[in-house]
Amino acid sequence: MGPGDLSRALAALPEKSDPRLLVGRETFDDAGVFRMSDDLALVQTVDFFAPIVDDPFDFGQVAAANALSDVYAMGGQPLTAMNIVAFPTSELPLDVLGEILAGGQEKVHEAGAFERGQLPADVERAMLDAMKTLNGTASRAALAVSSRCATDITGFGLLGHLSHIARASNVSVRVDLAAIPVFAGVRDAVKAGFVTDGAKRNADYLRELVRWSTGTEEDKAVLYDPQTSGGLAVCVSRPVVANYLSRVAGSTVIGEVIDRGEFAIEVQ
Repeated sequence: MGPGDLSRALAALPEKSDPRLLVGRETFDDAGVFRMSDDLALVQTVDFFAPIVDDPFDFGQVAAANALSDVYAMGGQPLTAMNIVAFPTSELPLDVLGEILAGGQEKVHEAGAFERGQLPADVERAMLDAMKTLNGTASRAALAVSSRCATDITGFGLLGHLSHIARASNVSVRVDLAAIPVFAGVRDAVKAGFVTDGAKRNADYLRELVRWSTGTEEDKAVLYDPQTSGGLAVCVSRPVVANYLSRVAGSTVIGEVIDRGEFAIEVQ
């Protein structure tokens, strides 16, 4: 389901306020947050994830890492986890389910979409390794530099999730297209026609929210693409940027927050 469809589905539901509810559904945040006491809050989230790789153990790991990212994006620490599974027992043996759950369990303990098989093996492995990487280090680094804003990059794509930050915070986000890290082989896959329906739904939703000053059609497809289990986009103040980058290997600056303009996102 794209963000536009989700907005329409939720629009008719009544809202109920409570001073203990710190984060609800109104801002499209990654998880709900409920205050338990003055210094303790409960982060709650649930994720349902369709298979995107053939190996069941890898799939379990990716699914768990993706779900845990919602907790990390809110600055939380995973304490417990519950599996929800819809599995076709009449079509697949139960040992496949066992492997999926084992992969998920490994990622939960560690925490304490491929292009149709057409990618070269080394490119596929690099993507899979990235999708299984937990965002705990990035989350803890954000807390260490007193960041108050982050999101994981998953189904709504990079620009979709950044647009939620911009709208909820009444700002705009200027994205440096050249600074965005892109896996090897991705643009070739886009040129070959491997563009998901989710990317098209994200593009439709963002049509009036993004101004492109530069960028090819392939660039747009990449930035709209639903990320299976991406990293965190963290907003930090300028004086502590270097401090944050030094704490998270592979992190990079991809843009800046600016005063609210006509568009939620500006790609330059």
